[in-house]
Amino acid sequence: MTISRTTRSGLCIAALALLTACGGDSADVIINNPAPDGGNPDPTPTGFDASALITDIGEEVIVGTYAGMAGATGEMLDAVTVLADGNLTRANLEAAQDTWFEARKYWESSEGFLWGPIDTEGYDPKLDDWPVNKVDLDNILGDQSIDLNSQAAIDQLETTVKGFHTIEYLLFNDGTGNEDTNGCGSAQAGTQACYDNILAALSDPRRVEYLRGIAINIDTVANQTLDAWLATGGDFLASVTSAGKGSNIYPSQRALLEEVIQGAIGIADEVAAGKLGDPFGAGDPLTVESKFSGNSLTDFQYNMRSIRNLYCGRESISTESAVNACAASGNAGLAALVSAADSDLHGRMLAAIDTAVGAITDIPGPYYQAVVAAQDDPVLARTIQDAIDAVLALMGLMQGEVLPLLDEVDFSY
Repeated sequence: MTISRTTRSGLCIAALALLTACGGDSADVIINNPAPDGGNPDPTPTGFDASALITDIGEEVIVGTYAGMAGATGEMLDAVTVLADGNLTRANLEAAQDTWFEARKYWESSEGFLWGPIDTEGYDPKLDDWPVNKVDLDNILGDQSIDLNSQAAIDQLETTVKGFHTIEYLLFNDGTGNEDTNGCGSAQAGTQACYDNILAALSDPRRVEYLRGIAINIDTVANQTLDAWLATGGDFLASVTSAGKGSNIYPSQRALLEEVIQGAIGIADEVAAGKLGDPFGAGDPLTVESKFSGNSLTDFQYNMRSIRNLYCGRESISTESAVNACAASGNAGLAALVSAADSDLHGRMLAAIDTAVGAITDIPGPYYQAVVAAQDDPVLARTIQDAIDAVLALMGLMQGEVLPLLDEVDFSY
């Protein structure tokens, strides 16, 4: 998520001071310890070649996730096109909503690696800027001088009126009321009356053409994100897999793995402090991401599964545990390094990932209602705080123990 009007909170950092590194048994990884007399380290380390786990992360997890997202946005475009062609039925609307949910799984599973072209080429805000600027959106729909049949005109619009969340707004909201409106005005979400209201709104030719135009735009950006990693495009994958072996970006495998771990730490920070913490602390439903669809808590769970995928070296949008994911991959990805260097830390990482996912799952949704109700419900407030604490604990483990492990390992490259 790119946040337009707020900056990320730093409240998580203080919690990390309470977490200390713990040792564990060492197996296949060479720990680069200094000599007892303070002299030079062991002059004959065999070294740890991280090439295989880096390939797991680059090819399997990152490229695999982006490929899944590009496929899912293509299916979303197809479903939206059915609506835009005048087939405005509840079944077709639900089908389009389902494609949004599916594409969202891939996007949220990618937020653990918001580095590389997704950052440098500005694809992140083009895909996921939040919040939607409803004032600008309504002005665009009402301004007849803007040709919404022109893809060039759509593509030039600001990111706050494009991307996942604007599509979400148009598919799940009838557009009445102010920016606090959720669902279908006076109709209950999920009822036939709600669907009728959304379909009535989409019967406006400008509204449905706008929906089609931004669906085309997001599919284009999703494919650009994938192409940036492929040999047929920007070939960023080669810069990753050649870390320490001629990469023009990563002079060592340690440098690349630091980027990977910092990315995972970053999404944990954002979920704990921003996505969960900010709306909860303020009791403000307006700041809850994916509130129009009620998908917020699922989003946050997939952010944690993004960390799971990096750790286990396996692309997946399944709900399987980290324990099972790493068992299926044979401890690929970051787990290949951590499990070899410190089996105790490896076990705690698996448990921390699963605990974070489970704690978020325990929050009764939708989250935009929970943050308001929690102001007068101490049990609910405790449930939300437990989820924040679980994500903080995972973040602390990565920052306090997994990241420092890189400096203890003698990498081959």
